[in-house]
Amino acid sequence: MDAQAAMFIKKIQRNANDLAIQIEMAIDLRAMYFDRTYGSGGAKEITVPDLVDYGITPAQLASFVTFAEQMEHLRDGQAVATGDYGATLNQVRALR
Repeated sequence: MDAQAAMFIKKIQRNANDLAIQIEMAIDLRAMYFDRTYGSGGAKEITVPDLVDYGITPAQLASFVTFAEQMEHLRDGQAVATGDYGATLNQVRALR
């Protein structure tokens, strides 16, 4: 195997590891969202005033939770619902 192929394999492995870590974190955050009753109508519902400083809405937050659920389905070989998850990520992410 040449050096380029070896580097390619290492990058694939690094990317797979990074994706696995991020998917697991998204799944954990989704569980916390429901366990801590942060959703609409929950005892500790996250509302518009709570999110003003973050520049997102409760609907966008909930959309990310749905995205996390779909990532879990993808990982587990279950059916995945279509959605504009790219827009969800762009709306919710904090730019560094």
